[in-house]
Amino acid sequence: MTDSPSNRQNLDFFSQLQLTKLVKCGFYFCLISWTFINFSCSPTPQNKKTTEDAVRDSISGTDSPASSSADILSWERSHIDASFHPKDGELILIYPFTVTGKEAVTIKSVTPDCDCLVVPLPQKTFQPGETGQLEVKFLAGTRTGKQERVIEVSIEGQKQVIKLTATIEVPEIINAEPKALIWKVGEDAKSKEITLNLSEALKITSSQSSSKHFQVELIESSPNKIWTIKITPKDTNKSRSSMIMLRTDYPHRPWDRMVINARIEP
Repeated sequence: MTDSPSNRQNLDFFSQLQLTKLVKCGFYFCLISWTFINFSCSPTPQNKKTTEDAVRDSISGTDSPASSSADILSWERSHIDASFHPKDGELILIYPFTVTGKEAVTIKSVTPDCDCLVVPLPQKTFQPGETGQLEVKFLAGTRTGKQERVIEVSIEGQKQVIKLTATIEVPEIINAEPKALIWKVGEDAKSKEITLNLSEALKITSSQSSSKHFQVELIESSPNKIWTIKITPKDTNKSRSSMIMLRTDYPHRPWDRMVINARIEP
């Protein structure tokens, strides 16, 4: 084929067309690259919180500026040391408080850590400057010794729980040693004893066993101080158990009666 002028003209036209396409592709590539780099490197707007910011705020507390329970309620006391004697019947623990915040306070719940504490709540909402008190009733039941108790108070709109505490000493009028008598199956059916040491004058007036297989004998070893409870099984051929109710002349519960256990184990 000869290299005619018309052929050379056609080649020049196609070359220019390809060059134009290459220039356009390069331009668009540079534009897209510049846009991506500019967007990825631009700083995060101040009004948009990142995940790291949310975590940091939750730790520092800057994300929840609400006042704490201590800022809106002032307690005269948060701990009480007390003693309880059965002759007292019941013990009332009083925790006075004052609303020191600028808004009304509503007590959402009061939760003691023991069913031996009863907390009536006749009034739940208190106005700014108003005073009130929580009256906590302690019921000893059969509990003795040092009682460490906690009462949790929840305020409406507050995450923080207020903890009130009490230490109550309850005397043990009758101390039994050991607490129970145990025989093994096949062991000699000999008598065993429980010693009752008394902190106050009283008498054991009667005993009653839930099983006729165990015989009970009451012995006043030292007047108004020590009693001995002697228990004898008829035999130890198989497993048995008995609850033995002792009644006393003590005028106040729970020491007007006492339960001891005897059993034969495998």
